[in-house]
Amino acid sequence: MSLVICAMLFSLYAFKQTDVPWDITQLVYPADLAKTLNDPAVKKPVIICVGPVDLIKGAVKTSEATSTLKGMEDFKYLVSKHAKDKEIIVYCGCCKFKTCPNIKPPFEYLEEAGYKNAKVLYLPTDLSADWIEKGYPLEETN
Repeated sequence: MSLVICAMLFSLYAFKQTDVPWDITQLVYPADLAKTLNDPAVKKPVIICVGPVDLIKGAVKTSEATSTLKGMEDFKYLVSKHAKDKEIIVYCGCCKFKTCPNIKPPFEYLEEAGYKNAKVLYLPTDLSADWIEKGYPLEETN
């Protein structure tokens, strides 16, 4: 338990040292999201992949990475279908979280557009290491 608290405090400290628009309460940890996705009784959030990686179970994907104009236009269209109080989780996982160019623009848009429950999936290494290798649910490919 104390290890988890230390990790959370370290994460908070690390995020205070960088220019990010979210705080620690707006981060979703992979194990928590996987638990939500695997529980049929729990209401599911909107999950949007904003980069060039695999789809987490139940996620939708922008046509391009949101570091591009077309990707951001697509993202805005996808979120426009949802109420401003709906939980919306964005993720990429193409590279290390702290240097990913695709996470910050959509999160900032959600905040500026008045979405009240915007979150970011915290994948510190990448989607492969932090999600796929742990056996968390992915969309089935045909």
